[in-house]
Amino acid sequence: MLQHKGITSSALLLLVSFSLLIIPWPGLPEAYSSVYCAVGTTLFGNAGQGISVSLRAKETPDGRIDTEIHLRSSNPPGGTFAPHNARSGYVALAELIALVIATPVSWSRRMKALVAGVVLVNLFVLFRLGVVVLEGLVACPVWTIIELGTSGSMVLRATVEVVAKSPTLSFVIPALIWMLVTLRRGDVDTLMARLRPADAPPDK
Repeated sequence: MLQHKGITSSALLLLVSFSLLIIPWPGLPEAYSSVYCAVGTTLFGNAGQGISVSLRAKETPDGRIDTEIHLRSSNPPGGTFAPHNARSGYVALAELIALVIATPVSWSRRMKALVAGVVLVNLFVLFRLGVVVLEGLVACPVWTIIELGTSGSMVLRATVEVVAKSPTLSFVIPALIWMLVTLRRGDVDTLMARLRPADAPPDK
């Protein structure tokens, strides 16, 4: 069950936790980008038929560290690259961690939820990266490694727009994962009771 903790104090803890997590602490952006690029290159590096995929950290004009996705072919020779917003993956992870920390349940439940939530958020981030890589393999004019047809290409473009380019989903998915790994049926009932006005009739 939810512990007796005010909604206001939980919201304040959420705000403080999230703010502290997204501050670009010295070395943190570089470390996250390095790990992101290493994992992405390992998972998607060999696309077959002489096609390689690599992720590289790159400093943006405003001084931030972000990522480029490089696609290269040995036969025919050629390649392309495109910027990729890896930082949104860290923001999604920070949101999940802050939500779990601010949830007024026992710390043992919070730790279990944190482990499961971090795994699920990172799986979402990797899925998003995979969709972006797939779009590059389909769209690059230097080669044709995957044929999706007209309908398949439309579905892929729509998926990329929703999953990879929409900033909204990067905030919605961590919230949904938080609910899945942290809250129980009794918690939801307790929360709704606290939010209900004092003079409101009880649910039947």
